[in-house]
Amino acid sequence: MNLFINNQNVILVGKPLEEARELSQEEESLYYRGYGYEIINGTIQDISTSDEYIAAQERLEQERIQALTISKTNLFKAIYLSKGFTPQYIRGRIELIADEQQRVLALIDFDNAKDFYRKHPLFGDFALSLGFSKEDIDAIFMNGATHG
Repeated sequence: MNLFINNQNVILVGKPLEEARELSQEEESLYYRGYGYEIINGTIQDISTSDEYIAAQERLEQERIQALTISKTNLFKAIYLSKGFTPQYIRGRIELIADEQQRVLALIDFDNAKDFYRKHPLFGDFALSLGFSKEDIDAIFMNGATHG
């Protein structure tokens, strides 16, 4: 199989267009690896069921999820729709954080942020204390934009 890539990184199969170039061996190997295959000893091997590949895909998915953002409005809507918690209730719970520095920093973010990243500290132990699982929080960030 001949793979080709043009200046916009679009993979073209078959006869190359004038602006396309043939992939290097390294590019071709990376292309196959992204779809669960690897070139081993000159042959394409299915690696999609290997523990290493599955673990790598899970890491990539977690990195993608951790980089997600959600607007403050959509976050509050999603939390209200999933648990019935109002912004006032959440703020009250933040005010109960024992460590003064953590509490003040959390309140500054809560009161002033326009958007939140999934990896923000509030979505760790604090979210768990409100009864949210890691999966619940991931779902809010993945689906939060639909609540707008």
